[in-house]
Amino acid sequence: MRLDDVFLSQLQEAAQELHARLTAARKDPASLAPKQSSELIIEVAPHLEDFIGKLFGIHKALHDLQARHHDLAPLYAVKRKFVQKKALTGQAPEKAAAIDGYAVAAELEAFTLEPLTERSFADHVSRWLED
Repeated sequence: MRLDDVFLSQLQEAAQELHARLTAARKDPASLAPKQSSELIIEVAPHLEDFIGKLFGIHKALHDLQARHHDLAPLYAVKRKFVQKKALTGQAPEKAAAIDGYAVAAELEAFTLEPLTERSFADHVSRWLED
């Protein structure tokens, strides 16, 4: 049995609807718009990642990394939202370059009453964005 067949069989057991969409897209790639194709790849990716982890006997290490990534997901989301929507709004590159990062960090530590880390910053920004 081909490796692809093994993967497709496991995907069908785990997610029948996703398996059906993947096999249909493989038969007729032009049937999907580029965005739909990208979304399908993103949906299939976790299943493929698990399959590869089992195939190479690194499932435990992979699971540990996935758990760590899951724990850090809020940090990445806040960073992206903050930079895209707040931090650079109306800032020219010259003005942004003139910002004293150490002074800003000291002000933030005084304001939040805790050491400034990526995680503490993300937690505070997340709460500020919710308010």
